[in-house]
Amino acid sequence: MTLTGVGGVGKTRLAMRLADEVRRAFPAGVWLVDLTAVEAPELLVHAVGEALEIQDRSARPALQVLVENLRGKQALLLLDNCEHLVSECAEPADR
Repeated sequence: MTLTGVGGVGKTRLAMRLADEVRRAFPAGVWLVDLTAVEAPELLVHAVGEALEIQDRSARPALQVLVENLRGKQALLLLDNCEHLVSECAEPADR
């Protein structure tokens, strides 16, 4: 789901309220990933991994690590403040 609108109308608040309502359907957790500070697109997946507290020191691609950590889990990720990374958010969200 994508929530759009001008700043300050309550998109994050609405997303958090909806997430709270469906929390039980996601045993692996509900995670808010604030992307405000992510300036470089290549740091997006790292920011998501940090929000999920994924520890990985391998040389594997960050997206691969993220996908492997979430595979088979029912988790809800709220990607917030991603208007400056819309196209970059598409691939991780799809996978």
